[in-house]
Amino acid sequence: MRVEGFAVAPPGFRDVVAGELAGLGVEGVAEEEGGARFVGDWADVYRANLELRVASRVLVRVGRFRAASWGDLGQGLRVIPWDRWLPEGGAVAVRAAKRGSRLYHTGRIRAAAEAAVGRGVGARPARSRETGALEVLVRVVGAEVTVSLDTSGAHLHRRGYRVETGPAPLRENVAAGLLARAGWHGDEPLIDPLCGTGTLAVEGALIALGRAPGRDRPFAFQRLPSFDPARWDAVLAAAAARERQDLPAPVFASDRDPRALALLVPAARRAGLADRIRVAAADLADLEPPSGPGLLIANPPYGRRLGGRSGALAALGRALRGPFRHWRWAVVVPDGVDPGRFGLRPGASHRFRNGGIGLRLVLGEEGGP
Repeated sequence: MRVEGFAVAPPGFRDVVAGELAGLGVEGVAEEEGGARFVGDWADVYRANLELRVASRVLVRVGRFRAASWGDLGQGLRVIPWDRWLPEGGAVAVRAAKRGSRLYHTGRIRAAAEAAVGRGVGARPARSRETGALEVLVRVVGAEVTVSLDTSGAHLHRRGYRVETGPAPLRENVAAGLLARAGWHGDEPLIDPLCGTGTLAVEGALIALGRAPGRDRPFAFQRLPSFDPARWDAVLAAAAARERQDLPAPVFASDRDPRALALLVPAARRAGLADRIRVAAADLADLEPPSGPGLLIANPPYGRRLGGRSGALAALGRALRGPFRHWRWAVVVPDGVDPGRFGLRPGASHRFRNGGIGLRLVLGEEGGP
């Protein structure tokens, strides 16, 4: 069965997600507001959930129609063959969004969808925070209605290795997006000298090993009537066959805060990387470059951690002009901050958001600071 999928991207990364989809070999990849669409079969949906590193969710479009009135909306929702998409009974959570539409009340849009799903497959509305509920999304833009089914379940950044987080955590999929922006594929040394709880280092090691980020977690598509366990097993086996057993180049993570490293070490262990990431408690000013050159990537303090931002950025500038001058670099700075003040002269810059904060990833080549 052919389906139209949509991979939701974190803000600032929809082109990266489109590139990931193209790398999977699916058809019809095109950037759209909020992410990238694709066309494929259910095995492609399985692969997208399993292997996309930067996407937030993978949706399947189950209906698209025009609705200029509440009657049009109800009729369009009723004719969707819900038994093709959802199992009988159970709980379904409906989320509704609208923009520029005469259908002004999202609560009424949601209620119409809940009624249609209830008639179609006998499903009931999910209770608040109910686990295991499948999710339907209804988006109304003007008179255009798009109805989608979430095939991921928990947000795709939830790889399963991170249980506790430090202040201003970087989501796993955003960390993977930053590494993709930096052009790192695992064939050169990587160091994060301000690693915090180590998300960049862990994601970097997973990329270097070619390990599917969703390998150790469940997905919503496993509860759909279309689910084919044999095809899923084949998708898992194919992904496992592509994994490397050893890192092609070392991955280093250091921080002067031992409390952060105390969270990194168990996270790396849960990710199966306990002996793969070289962890050290060290101040950036005291670091000597590992054998290289390679890529230095850093997410210095920002937002609520602003007190340490200037010092961290200045220390990075000194390190990149000094012992790390032959390394490529990628540094996160708050949007509006001039990295040149700290001796960082980027060759490229990419805006994104994390935790609602506007940021930029600035990139420099060897000798660039």
